[in-house]
Amino acid sequence: MFHDRRIWTLADIDSPRELAEKLTQQTFVLCQGFRWNGLLLLNDSLSEDGAQEYGVVDAESGIQLDSLTVSWMTPERFLACLEEVAKRTTAETAFGRVDLATRLDAHGYGRADGPCPHCA
Repeated sequence: MFHDRRIWTLADIDSPRELAEKLTQQTFVLCQGFRWNGLLLLNDSLSEDGAQEYGVVDAESGIQLDSLTVSWMTPERFLACLEEVAKRTTAETAFGRVDLATRLDAHGYGRADGPCPHCA
């Protein structure tokens, strides 16, 4: 992951088609992540106005499996890439581990210090 201090709020997604449509047809705030089928797709973009880049992380181990630039993909291409990444084991990656314990759903809504700077 490019960002080593970013936190994310996760949205659960029911189908890969829904995920493909969302990620290839829309842009999201920098702190948005998605959970599907044991995978986390975490926004690793530099800007909402630039290419949307998502790190694909194994939810159980925190091992990053790949990084996908979804802005340049059709929904069909995204689905093909997601299917291929979902088949990988955590041993088949050159990416490192992401410390998920303090970085998921930790935005601070309702706290005195408020939401994360990406949402504020």
